[in-house]
Amino acid sequence: MTDRTPEGRLAEAFRIHDDDPWAARALMIPLASELKAPDDLATLARLSVHVFGGLLRRWPEALLICSQSIAAVGQPRADMLRSLATSATLAGDALAAAQAEADLAAVLNAPAADCAAVVRLAVIEQDMTREKLAGWLPLLDAAVARAEAIDGPPDLVRFLAISSNNSASAILDWLPAPAGETARVMERVARLSFRCWHVVGRWVHHERAHYLMALMLNATGQPAAAAEHARHGLALIASHEPEPVDCCFHHLALARALKALGDEAGSAAALAEAAPLAASFDDYWQGEYRKTLATIGAPIP
Repeated sequence: MTDRTPEGRLAEAFRIHDDDPWAARALMIPLASELKAPDDLATLARLSVHVFGGLLRRWPEALLICSQSIAAVGQPRADMLRSLATSATLAGDALAAAQAEADLAAVLNAPAADCAAVVRLAVIEQDMTREKLAGWLPLLDAAVARAEAIDGPPDLVRFLAISSNNSASAILDWLPAPAGETARVMERVARLSFRCWHVVGRWVHHERAHYLMALMLNATGQPAAAAEHARHGLALIASHEPEPVDCCFHHLALARALKALGDEAGSAAALAEAAPLAASFDDYWQGEYRKTLATIGAPIP
């Protein structure tokens, strides 16, 4: 039976949002007046930026949900103010955006210029599409250059890690083999994410940052460095706790790198390590596994 509590509907919206953003939107619209826990309201605000704004391009609605969520919490939270500033900027409400950035600086006791730079990266993350990539690329490069100078507080560094991770991942999804200026900027964005996660993240963030680096380096023709990052990620998993999905895809990244280096035996061994892990995956991860095998040129079961 479907959980019809506000928390259950939020969880369902989160589960389906990429596959069915319109259904997720319908679930989310009333939740700001129904959810009670601040963390749930923060999740609603963050999800509204992605669903109402990033996926459906209904930025005024994203701004409304963010505003309602913050009002329901009753006190400013840095993560919610970042969501509010991002949605206000993309909704074209300059006053709300400026106020949210000022409130973010006050809550974190951080320089206003640093907060503005963090919001700029979040705006780029949400507005950048494959079609807009060429236009955003120089601005993304400039935003990353500014962000590289930010070394605190931890919340700002975490926001940078998230936005840069998502932007680099998106470029990789759109362009499996980026070249030239696109490759240079993507690598810079991925390295920013890697640095930031190693400042503020837990081991699992470090592991996944290594995976992003392995993907990026494979895509840009740097297989030796990609193999090194994949091995670091596998070592982190081995020394902490099982992460079957992450472990499988690190092995696939390693297999791709070793194949590019001419180590066919090593590549086959990495593929053999990945295969039993993938056997228990759900349909989504099975699809991602097969898609990745195809990029390596490996047999697809």
